[in-house]
Amino acid sequence: MSEQNSDSKRRIEPWAVIPAVFFLVLIGAYLISVGSVISTDASSVEVNAYQRGAEFDQDRAAERHFEQAGLALLSTGLGEPGQVQLRLTGEAAQRLTAVRLHFYRASSSSLDQTLDWDAPGESLAIGLPRAGAWRVTVVGELDGEAVRVAQLLNL
Repeated sequence: MSEQNSDSKRRIEPWAVIPAVFFLVLIGAYLISVGSVISTDASSVEVNAYQRGAEFDQDRAAERHFEQAGLALLSTGLGEPGQVQLRLTGEAAQRLTAVRLHFYRASSSSLDQTLDWDAPGESLAIGLPRAGAWRVTVVGELDGEAVRVAQLLNL
């Protein structure tokens, strides 16, 4: 009888283990969530949110003015990696002034370029330093009002 009694003392009942396992899983999930919060870099907060919001509104108005003027930006690859030809179409293209091009490459911002487009009524051939995805933003003025268009180029 004492042998049977000692076996029952060593045996752990499953219902007694379930709360302990549940508790350990809860602690593990908590530690994982804390670890992910600590290792994640929080996004930056805009220092002057009002000013940035006003700039956003101005950009949207300039984009609408570009579309309403009947302008369009056409891009054509020239066969060589990184080579592109840009052309502004529409009757108002001849009246554009102070036209600037901004080329932005998300993967390597050191390659970003800004240049003036002196004759926006004519095509412009550009050689970019690297093939791949570029975002080009064209800004200028049409009859005293700002115009803007952005386009993704995949060269």
